[in-house]
This record gives sequence, structure tokens and C-alpha cells, in this order.
Amino acid sequence: MSAEMKPVFSVVLWCFGDGWYEAWVPDVVGAMVIASSEDQAMAEIREQLAGCLDGGDLPTLSNSHVAGEKADALLRECAQGDYPTPLSRRVVSLTL
Repeated sequence: MSAEMKPVFSVVLWCFGDGWYEAWVPDVVGAMVIASSEDQAMAEIREQLAGCLDGGDLPTLSNSHVAGEKADALLRECAQGDYPTPLSRRVVSLTL
């Protein structure tokens, strides 16, 4: 990837209740944060994502639709009984 091209990650933002927000990047292992607001989640996921990628290879990045599907599958498979039904889910782009 050239110096001019920056990777664009699809971040899945969940709201599970008042003051319970999570940001997941399904394409990057370990890129998930829990926060008390959507703004805090986005700020923290940027830092976490940079740390997860430090010195490693860039993974294949999904478009927003595929990232949303991956996050939905993760929620169904890994979080049965641990999470309530989300109040909202949206996918946003994040450039590092």
C-alpha cells in the first residue's frame, strides 16, 4: 500500500442499552472496545486498532455490508446469553 493510500476499516457500532456501546472491527482480531458513549467507542477503537496492527500485516478488509454480516455472526455465535438484543447497530468507516 502506498504512503498516500490509507486503509479504511469498517467499524460496527452497537448500542446494547443506556451507556453500553461497543465498537468492533470484525476483520482485525482483538479490535473491540466497550464504552459509555458512541463517541468514546470510536475514539477508543481507533487507538485499539492501531495497536492491533502495529508491526503486523494488514488484513483483507471487508466492505461495510460484509463487516456488518461478520459482526452479526459473531454476536450470534460467541455471545449467546451474554448480550441482550442490541438497540441499534450501524457500520461506519474509519481511516487510520
